[in-house]
Amino acid sequence: LKNLNTDGIIYTINKDEDTELVMNLIKDFEVRSHLTFTTDLINSMVQRDVNNYVFNFANGDIECKGASVKYNNPLDNDLPILNECTREYIIHKINVEDYINNCDELWKFMKTFKLSGTYEAVYHNGEKLNGKCNRVFASKNLKDTYLGKKKADSNTIEKFAGQSDHVFLENGDIHGKKCSEYPMLDKRWYIEQVYDRLKSFGIDARPSIFEEMF
Repeated sequence: LKNLNTDGIIYTINKDEDTELVMNLIKDFEVRSHLTFTTDLINSMVQRDVNNYVFNFANGDIECKGASVKYNNPLDNDLPILNECTREYIIHKINVEDYINNCDELWKFMKTFKLSGTYEAVYHNGEKLNGKCNRVFASKNLKDTYLGKKKADSNTIEKFAGQSDHVFLENGDIHGKKCSEYPMLDKRWYIEQVYDRLKSFGIDARPSIFEEMF
């Protein structure tokens, strides 16, 4: 038994000839329970828990669920390069560093933060910002700070979660913008984030010191 949820069961069978036996058992249970079951064959699966997984079905379909591997959309488009690269490694075993370094679409590296009503203002590089919604990118410039938020009754500037310690802001139109136009973009940070995500799925994709030497 690999996965047990309210709407389905995932299990492995040891031999191809057992498939017919299992199907007959399902049909027998359908007759006795007056329920109808659908069955899918999965070639491979990578799973962190019941709500985070990637399934590669025998018919060629791919199903991804969970914040780390889901397909992004225009209304939920934070750090899409991380989801995309994590999926591609799990499904196709691409080279993580080549994949991210070769991507030249700036929008895929964005992370957007919106200030909630609990906080008074947003801060970056020691300055108070006027806007409540900001788009950040990991920065190579160590003088760049993280994007912070401060409550009215506090002097502490808290870090928005899920960003690098050093970020730059780009709140303008980034449609068509290329990473090559922003040499300060720290792609290494994104690479390390993908390695961490894969590690949470039990996959150690980081190259060893020996591999890096060659």
